[in-house]
Amino acid sequence: MTLYEYKMLSEDEQYDTVFSKGKFLDIVIEGNSKFVLYALERTSKTSYSTIFHL
Repeated sequence: MTLYEYKMLSEDEQYDTVFSKGKFLDIVIEGNSKFVLYALERTSKTSYSTIFHL
């Protein structure tokens, strides 16, 4: 899936895709904010990351 294809998904589909196909990378806490980082693999075998702010 390319970044363009990912961005064309609805917000619910993006969420489902990240948590079903994404690879968990890390959690970062800065002050009162918590960021959860996942990566999705592209068709060309390079990855891009998605950050969720919790």
